[in-house]
Amino acid sequence: MRLVEAVFWGKISMRFIVLVFFLLIVVGFVMSQFKQEVPLTTVFIADKKCGTLPTLDLPKLNIDYSSADINLVVQEELYKDIPPIAYVYKVNLQGETFTTKQKAFNIAEKFKFIPNRYTKPKSTIYKWQDTRRTLIFNTSNLNFYYTLLPQALPPIPNPDIPPLVTAKQLAIQAYNSIDNAGKTKIYTFMVDLLPDGKDLEVDSLELARAIRVDFQRNVVVLRYPTLLLDSKYREKHKGEIVDFLQYYNLSKIDGVASYDANTVAEAPFLGGSQVYVVSQYGNGLENVGRFRFSNWKLEDKPCGTYNIITARDAFALVQDKKVPVSYMYLWGGDRLKPITTGVIKKLTITNIYLAYYQPQKQLPFLQPIYVVEGDGYLNSGERVGVFFYINAIKK
Repeated sequence: MRLVEAVFWGKISMRFIVLVFFLLIVVGFVMSQFKQEVPLTTVFIADKKCGTLPTLDLPKLNIDYSSADINLVVQEELYKDIPPIAYVYKVNLQGETFTTKQKAFNIAEKFKFIPNRYTKPKSTIYKWQDTRRTLIFNTSNLNFYYTLLPQALPPIPNPDIPPLVTAKQLAIQAYNSIDNAGKTKIYTFMVDLLPDGKDLEVDSLELARAIRVDFQRNVVVLRYPTLLLDSKYREKHKGEIVDFLQYYNLSKIDGVASYDANTVAEAPFLGGSQVYVVSQYGNGLENVGRFRFSNWKLEDKPCGTYNIITARDAFALVQDKKVPVSYMYLWGGDRLKPITTGVIKKLTITNIYLAYYQPQKQLPFLQPIYVVEGDGYLNSGERVGVFFYINAIKK
């Protein structure tokens, strides 16, 4: 073969090799697009060790949104990391013991009552009262309610009331004297304290007797080894049972991820516990006009794991009009006073997140729910904040 022919066929061969290589890349890319990733559910397998869970009786209002135009503006990044299973916690219902009685006395002493000067309206209720204040402690669940009596409430305007930022810090200090605030989520409200123990949200410090600070406890949804997020690992180990309870007490360890949420009460911005700051000049609990501590005592670790629906599933239930409105308030109005009737004509969903439902009434289990939050308009033209509570446990 002459040199010219060798060069010619060499170029042809090189082009053929390049073309084949390019085709292999294209075929590999196309095949990778059609190959389905092994779903997380193949390794995130729930154990359901708490047994059959009672169905949550979630708040529901007589709000009609059956003809509402519903839009979703939530970025998927906000909820894409929610795991497909979640811990469920058993509430400790041990009742009164000698140690719980002693805790009641310790709380009374913190509020500067004389511990052994109490009355017992009920077998597990201890009550302390003087001319200005009262403290009621329930030894069956370690919850208490402290308040100034009507004659001792500050005036309006309250000259001692602190700014919101200062009130928040004072409330955290007061809460920490009773329990560890930790990573609690906090909401603040300017309120007038009503004599019946209720509150009226106001729009300025000049109209407020106190700053209400709500605490939502932090709850671990799930801790798990990060290798479960690797698709190749899932493909190799799908169907294998992982004991997720063993990871519960592990935190800040390489290779272990943690997804957390907060508790919500009857409304998503309310906590089980509230501290009402009436002054910035006292020491610790002296600045507190009311303190409602309602923080369910849980077992030391979760009792089991359960499959949960996705955030998109939760939105679909709202979009299909299959769940009732749980809470609604008028924009610019009192958020603590819900609107209980009305017709929604337009609704934009602005947030979807996982939480644990902890109402004032104590339940046997702490279970996860989805909170779907929206911005709506009534047929009257009024703007409203709208919230849905949806049981996250998959049936």
